[in-house]
Formats: sequence, C-alpha cells, structure tokens
Amino acid sequence: KELSLGSKIDSILEKCDSFIDKNKSLFVKRQLSGKIKDCHGDLHSANIYIADKIYVFDCIEFNTDFRYIDTASEIAFMCMDLDYFKQEKLSKAFVDSYVSQTGDSELLKLLDLYKSYRANVRAKVASLELLHPISEKQKKSALERIAKYLDLAEGYSKRLSWLNTFKKGFRNLLFIAKIKRCNKTELVTMPREEYETLVEALQLLSDKGLLSELTEREKTILEGKYLSLKDLW
Repeated sequence: KELSLGSKIDSILEKCDSFIDKNKSLFVKRQLSGKIKDCHGDLHSANIYIADKIYVFDCIEFNTDFRYIDTASEIAFMCMDLDYFKQEKLSKAFVDSYVSQTGDSELLKLLDLYKSYRANVRAKVASLELLHPISEKQKKSALERIAKYLDLAEGYSKRLSWLNTFKKGFRNLLFIAKIKRCNKTELVTMPREEYETLVEALQLLSDKGLLSELTEREKTILEGKYLSLKDLW
C-alpha cells in the first residue's frame, strides 16, 4: 500500500518555516559569530568507523553549499541518526558533550529545526529509490524508512511549534501565577498544579538553552527561592 504523506510533509514544512521566520535574528547572529563552517556535511553513523581510533569519512565534496553549514546542522544530523536507531541517550550525550567542549549552548535553540531538516533529507533520499526498478522487498524497506524519517521530522517540528507558543506566553504564565510579586508564603499556597507547570516550564527553558532570555529578576526567582519550595510538598 502506498504511503499518503503529503499533508504530513506540508505540516512539517509549515512549522519549520514559521520557526525560521520568527528567529531570523538568531540565524544572522550565528552567521556573524562564525558558526558557519566547512563541515563534513553528511555526518551520520554509516560514515563513521571505530577501530584503533574514530574514522569519519565520505564528507560531501561535490557541492560546497552542502558542506559550508551551521555547526548546529552538522551536530543535528548525527543526533537525528541516533534517534532513528532509538539511541536517544547517545544522541543527548553527543550534543551535551559538544556543547560542553565548545560552549555553544545557543545550538540547542536550533537543534530540533535542523534535526527535522535532516530527517526530511533522509526521507527524500529513500524516496528516490522508488524511482528505479527495485524488488518488492526493497520497495517495502524504502517506504518504511520514509515513514520513520517523516515521523521523526514531524515530532521535531511539533516541538518547534510548541516552543514558539511557549516562549510567547511564558511571561504571561509568570504573571498569572504571580511569580514576580509573590512572597514565600504566597508561593507555598500556590496550587500544586500551577507549581508543577512552572517547574516543567523552567526545565524546558534550561534544556533549550533559553534561560539567558529571562531577566535577572526572573532567573533569581526561578532558580533560587522558587525551586527550593519543591521540598515543602
């Protein structure tokens, strides 16, 4: 049975386009700060061999436009590939190690965008196999890979969409919960559901490297007095 994936692809592209449109200044900043480099361009597990040392081979040579890219895109390809093989812990360890060694925590803001892009590319590569005479077994394999890559791309793009909405409404959430003006007694009496929502919100901000976008006042409240109240329940 043929796959019907047009609407899914449209939805993925729409969410990615929206994210790009809302974060143009971030892309300009990455360019000006030297984050566009001569990379491998095709960094995934099939191009890595581990023996006496780690060998990374088969970089893109035929088109420099595919190789001179944001380092976030390079790292995202490897992460997406590990996700594809259900190695999410290795994927996280890889990006955490890279950020730790380079100090490029800003990369985390773009990771899902580039992971979605890379998953889309792999789906397209698999789809090209269907243009040639192949066996039913090969056709089934290609269709399964296309579906799996697009499932990944869709998941990443949904996180982008949710993050955009979250960033927009976060300060409203703080206001509604009276975080900016609550004293300790008022925080202790905050409904547990509201408290847990804000703890999850802070964790997301931290995971996405967005804590720097908060004011010093908000960071002090969220990182210090507020989170210490967890132990009171």
